[in-house]
Amino acid sequence: RVLRRYESFGAEANIDFLGEDVVSWMEAKEYFTQYLQVMKQYGGKKRPFHVAIKFSALHPFFSPENYKESRQAVGDCFAAFLRVARETNSFIAVDAELHARQAIVLDIFSDCIMRPEFRSVDTIKIAIHAYKKDAIATAKRLVALAKERGTPFWIRLVKGAYLETERALAEQKNWPSPVWDEKSQTDETFDEVLAYLMGNWGTVYVSPATHNPANILFAEHCAEEFRIADDPRFF
Repeated sequence: RVLRRYESFGAEANIDFLGEDVVSWMEAKEYFTQYLQVMKQYGGKKRPFHVAIKFSALHPFFSPENYKESRQAVGDCFAAFLRVARETNSFIAVDAELHARQAIVLDIFSDCIMRPEFRSVDTIKIAIHAYKKDAIATAKRLVALAKERGTPFWIRLVKGAYLETERALAEQKNWPSPVWDEKSQTDETFDEVLAYLMGNWGTVYVSPATHNPANILFAEHCAEEFRIADDPRFF
């Protein structure tokens, strides 16, 4: 009912199960099954059905310490999702994770979308956290991946959802903090990454997501400068 209401306004909604950090195989299987079921139930229409997934919801031992198994097991799940998404006109968004897991997320994403069977699939999105110090490096890696692949995908640029957790983990583990200390630094990084991605429009597409009026104005300015403000793929 809510989806139909948004559609009547000309808007689209992204369904997010808010799943992460499962602690059992049973719980991981439940998330896996729910992701598949929702695409089969609500996909298959002219307009794409949008669903966000968390890789950490698919494996109870998803961690860099268990890298090989995490990459294999979650990669198999993601491949299964991509097959159903292709059949049901569903749009999959891969959410960003905590910094310690993000390398695995990027590797799994890269592995799967470079497979011959998925290389032409363009209804895929992955998130970048602008509060991370390596955000621009991540953006450049994804643009290089899209160039090699030959088919664009979307990048959702967000500020980030784990700021205090990242700081606490870094302090606890005596690691360098992966996130910026000041909000102004995050805002500047958001604009830097946004401009870079818009400059590579067509190789990738970018969906900026922020409540900050200054960043919104900058996004609108960039869209005008790069002549993509009226492009329906800019959302």
